[in-house]
Amino acid sequence: MEILNATIRLGGDITFTVRKKRITPPEVLILRALHGPDAVVEIEKIGMDRREIAGEHARLLGLYGAAKDEKDNNIFGKVFPGAAMNLPGTLKEIGLEPSDYDETDELAEEESAEAKRAEEDAKRFADEEKAKSKK
Repeated sequence: MEILNATIRLGGDITFTVRKKRITPPEVLILRALHGPDAVVEIEKIGMDRREIAGEHARLLGLYGAAKDEKDNNIFGKVFPGAAMNLPGTLKEIGLEPSDYDETDELAEEESAEAKRAEEDAKRFADEEKAKSKK
């Protein structure tokens, strides 16, 4: 599943925004239903995740399951009707084209930085052990 960062215009208001990190395409659909069709902007695709559909469904239901629209309809049920968990995994599946968003490899950069830190920690540990053995 694609992982995104995006700016949310709360209630569709361009002067009242928040930046949400590490959201998914199905969450974009829910946020649009909550705040308006043009409320999710400055979308950046930052990587891919091996997220299970059932787990994502449960996460979104926990976050937005109680949300209601102006007619008191359940937003989650309105966006994803029925019992089937058919959640979109990509921006393309929700109708967005690459020209509609930016693409970075932020997740790969994070993993690379973690690997570098782990390598540095291992070297430091080896140096400390070497120094201890000389004493």
